[in-house]
Amino acid sequence: MKRLMLTILIVMIAMLSSASAALAEVSAPWADREPAYIGEVRGNRFIAVRFDDGEMEYDGILDLQGGYTVEPSSAYVVAEGQGEDDDSLQYYGGKDTGVYWIEDTETDRVAFLDVPSGYFSGFRFDISTDPWFVDPETDFLSVTEDGRTYAYINRRNGEYLTGYIFQQMNLTGFVGPFAVEQLAASGAWVAVNCNGMLTPLPAGCEPVDWYDGLEDDLRDGRILLQREDGSTFFYEVELPQDPDTPFDYSTREYDVSEEELTAAASRDFPEWTVAEDSRYWTGRWHNQFACYQEIQLYRVEENTIFQRRLSVLVNPLEQDEDVPWMIEDWAPLPLTPEAMSAFLALDMDEYRYAYIPGSIASGSVPDPLLFGSALFMLEEGETWVQLMTYPEFLSGIVRRVDGQYCVRIAHWNGESFDSIISSRFHQDRLWIYGSYSWNDTISVNCLQFQRQEDGRWLFTGTADGEPTIYTISDGFIDDAIFPYDSNDAMHYGLPTFERDLTLVDFNAIPEYIMDAVAMMDSSAYACVREDNTPMLEAPDGETAAFCYARLTGTVLQRENGWVQMQIGSAEKGMTGWFAENDLTFGAEIENVRCGFPSHSEDDCDGDYLVTVLHGADPADYLEYMSYVWLIGRLPDGDWLVQLNVDTVCTAAENAFHEIGPATDYRTAAQEIYDEYEQERLEWMGENEWEDDEE
Repeated sequence: MKRLMLTILIVMIAMLSSASAALAEVSAPWADREPAYIGEVRGNRFIAVRFDDGEMEYDGILDLQGGYTVEPSSAYVVAEGQGEDDDSLQYYGGKDTGVYWIEDTETDRVAFLDVPSGYFSGFRFDISTDPWFVDPETDFLSVTEDGRTYAYINRRNGEYLTGYIFQQMNLTGFVGPFAVEQLAASGAWVAVNCNGMLTPLPAGCEPVDWYDGLEDDLRDGRILLQREDGSTFFYEVELPQDPDTPFDYSTREYDVSEEELTAAASRDFPEWTVAEDSRYWTGRWHNQFACYQEIQLYRVEENTIFQRRLSVLVNPLEQDEDVPWMIEDWAPLPLTPEAMSAFLALDMDEYRYAYIPGSIASGSVPDPLLFGSALFMLEEGETWVQLMTYPEFLSGIVRRVDGQYCVRIAHWNGESFDSIISSRFHQDRLWIYGSYSWNDTISVNCLQFQRQEDGRWLFTGTADGEPTIYTISDGFIDDAIFPYDSNDAMHYGLPTFERDLTLVDFNAIPEYIMDAVAMMDSSAYACVREDNTPMLEAPDGETAAFCYARLTGTVLQRENGWVQMQIGSAEKGMTGWFAENDLTFGAEIENVRCGFPSHSEDDCDGDYLVTVLHGADPADYLEYMSYVWLIGRLPDGDWLVQLNVDTVCTAAENAFHEIGPATDYRTAAQEIYDEYEQERLEWMGENEWEDDEE
């Protein structure tokens, strides 16, 4: 039966290929090959197929009405869903009512194909986009382009219902008339209706997480909320029903439309071509959502591609006024004549999704374009596997004739390329993850490197997966818990492994936090052992503060049983003296639990901190949420505060809210590690793991 199905499919392809010259040209490479896998026909139209040439697998989606909607590629992974007993689980949104998700493993982007309508989105979404949704009748999918903020998009035509204004906190996506979401800017919970309009939920309440009957409640227009005291109640959502009222993020219409700004860009920059434009919402402007518009331009001159990105804050703009564009020019990309011909042959959709914002990868663009780009960066016998363009850098992966790989980066100073750096060649394949890379930050095989002021590119953390590691000047941050009021996530010390991109062995860099801790030198650090430990201004001097356990600093000097420590950075921190017997040194710091009092997370908002902190530069915290550690008490009762690791400042005794005992973040972190390990084992396969144990 399976052989018969395969034969039928091949016959279909052959028949379709002979139907027209264009179709034959598209399908010819696959017409005479037998698929290694075929999915079921969905919507009487689409079939997922996989070919295998013995070395690579090629996923694609065949449209029985003509050719391939998604041409098979070794870079693609076509996902239909998972599960076997329930159609709604086996297929995202149902067999004939849902979508395919397609991952491009080379660009780290995903696309969807809507089965009922045949709409294909193109690879414009971040790989972290959650493909799951509950209601097969909904038109709207939750998507993200940057991995941080989320929007709803109509899966049948690609039109946005909302801007990128939500956190990744949806319970189910749309069910019936609405979805429940949390705004990224304010944290407020809202109901979103199918016209894109928002209804705030009662303040001080949060939706109860998944429970039996949730879908039925949403279809009935109600949601179960939980108060701060833990009690729950059903809230009837009164949704605006006026379909003619557009959703307005700032509570007013913008004076200048998206189309008008795009036209203004063409008028203001007549030598450039508009490649793409988009609006997004982030932050605040005069108690409104701040709306920005970005426009990507390009022009071609003397076998070189020049790119320019325009951006502007939309809220204050008025008709007939000059647009105050913020202009960002990118590093130019020189091409060979053959590569330029390949570039000019791209249609606009190919340009947007295969090139902008500057990603060129094997399989996503014609080979002549990739192989003929930036040859000044290559040595004889080298070819590009991947190349990224950014405002100040051309960054890519090079393959040598012996099959080894390296990272290659050229720096653009605004007038010329003034330096080229390269990593060591490695036998294992290297790849730049575009979702976690931008300009002076690059993610290679999920390891993140950042360019320093001295021009070196240093390892700064892992850029994918859980738990995540960040490196800072004093050690590592464990992002699995990310506490705002405790330094339990801080592991103090200097890495002993090589961090310089030009020298690093990618296989020697630790992937997980405890591996990183085992490879750091903590000998220069000490911490306070117990709460209420005096910090003096000088040996046997006046008491500067009474400090809490695990306040940590760099040892500057020792003198007759006293130790001077640097708390925070030399520029923004402070120094103090401690009795040597009151401190714990080196690797033993890991065994000391933080004693910093807990407080309200609302205290970490920059708009609030600017009203209570003394001795801190508002530029260091005003635009974002901060780490606020209450590290001690001054003799008069005021707080000694460590802000964002580097700054030490003070605040009045009544400045912070909901003061309580220190939170045990280590236990919470261990639970996360255990859950992650369990997921990893399940992914590996329980049976295979047990065999290994035996």
